[in-house]
Amino acid sequence: MVILCDLDGTLINKHYKLTIADHLISDAIQLAQDKGNSVGLISDTPSATLTSWYQRLGMGGPICSENGALIEWPYRKNPPHFIDLADSYAAAALRDGFLLELVGHNGEGWNVVVGDVNRFADSPDSVCETDRPAILVNGMRKYSLSFFVRTPQGSEQQVTLCQYVMGLASRVISRLSEERSWYSRYWSCGFDTQACFVSYLPRMLEGKRTAVKEVLTRRPRQRVAIIGNSLADFVNLPRVTQVAVDNADYIYKHEASFVAPNPHTLGVVEALQWLSERS
Repeated sequence: MVILCDLDGTLINKHYKLTIADHLISDAIQLAQDKGNSVGLISDTPSATLTSWYQRLGMGGPICSENGALIEWPYRKNPPHFIDLADSYAAAALRDGFLLELVGHNGEGWNVVVGDVNRFADSPDSVCETDRPAILVNGMRKYSLSFFVRTPQGSEQQVTLCQYVMGLASRVISRLSEERSWYSRYWSCGFDTQACFVSYLPRMLEGKRTAVKEVLTRRPRQRVAIIGNSLADFVNLPRVTQVAVDNADYIYKHEASFVAPNPHTLGVVEALQWLSERS
């Protein structure tokens, strides 16, 4: 069985930390793999971040990153195998154009932070000056674009600024569409008003379902299990077992074959134990 675990809100909490000691989750992963399973990750998170967790916890299965845009099979005894399901050049053009727009409008008085920005998103004081908001652009992505907006004044101002910055991204997409007629149809925009988080994802991807379909195709004799916490982790495919941690939303729990008694990392340990008993 190929076991794919979601990262944010499942394996780690909102502070991007494990909720139990490393060795406890690593031992559970090793036990599952000793029984013939392969354990990997599936997430909207970029590959570099997932690879860090993958290596830290001793996983051996595939890494499915950026909502299915890239699948990697980084087995230790073989060279890594990459499967691109989206266009990295389209994302690079959008990201570069967007950053130029941000710099060009810097008279608006914001800071621009580019990098692994998720860890700053819940700590606006670390990136916002007294009267200057911050645009946090995830520079780790290769197939998509995402950013947070944070302001010292709070949520209402964040939403207003977020909408303005989305307009800058739309301007880039319109400009690039003049050269490539397909470009505006390529992107699907998501806006989480509560988190002030915006993402531009390739429209042709079906989220994690795309990656799981590819794994099933390449492993026709194996089943796949997904350990998750939200409907984004539900793929509704044959040969796929859905498993939930206790902090999962109600609808996903209803669709799951097993709900772990505990949330986050300990729940993942319990899910791995349950799956290992049935593999």
